[in-house]
Amino acid sequence: MGAMTEEEDGDLLILIPAYDEPEGLKMVLGEIMENIDPHILVVSRPPGHVQGKIAEGFGAVVFDQWSRGKGAALKEALDYIEKNHYSPKYVALIDADYTYPVRYIDEMVEILRKNPKVGMVTGNRFPTWIKGFRDTLKALLNPYYIGNRILSVLHRFLNGVRMKDPFTGLRTIRYDLIRGWRPRSRSFDIECELNDLILNERRYEVVEIPIEYRERVGKKKLGLRHGFIILLRICALALDRLLGKRTRR
Repeated sequence: MGAMTEEEDGDLLILIPAYDEPEGLKMVLGEIMENIDPHILVVSRPPGHVQGKIAEGFGAVVFDQWSRGKGAALKEALDYIEKNHYSPKYVALIDADYTYPVRYIDEMVEILRKNPKVGMVTGNRFPTWIKGFRDTLKALLNPYYIGNRILSVLHRFLNGVRMKDPFTGLRTIRYDLIRGWRPRSRSFDIECELNDLILNERRYEVVEIPIEYRERVGKKKLGLRHGFIILLRICALALDRLLGKRTRR
């Protein structure tokens, strides 16, 4: 997979929400520099954290996140992008924990360029998670995997989102589809709100590509309460659809 040309780089903004993840963020930024040369926006929490200086050292634009949560980070980032008159064609979102390889982003952008009906491309972790009986058994004994699968089924049944890995932390979106839009989600429920927005509100297709998924650098932040928050968002989206409410633009 070749690197993007200089002309293409101006079309892409990579957004990285980082919550006390200096080591993982450093590795992600280093990998970005090896593969592509886009504009990079790091949403850093807590304010004044050393990871902000690390990101600036890689040439990223950094601003402090004052509210808490991944969804809140995206909301503040969209505010910042519009306030500063950024106008990318595509926005890639990637976690700061080094679990998602950067090399897939240019493939995602290429899919969006060639397919005007596709609004978002996401990374599907599961083909590389489960490769045989041993991995299957390991997955079935993993509470995070079990919770993910249960929520995925509910997301499909209640929201009509037919994705193999709807809660992936690697995705690239046409910026025009989120320009002027602000999420209600404040936490990890942001992924299911984005899925609903692109598929059900904007009426665009979503393409999933198989990706490698690595061990995270640092402590795992996802817990049982986050699963409950995601469940509440799935139910809220279903209720909105039932009552005929539309997503705020």
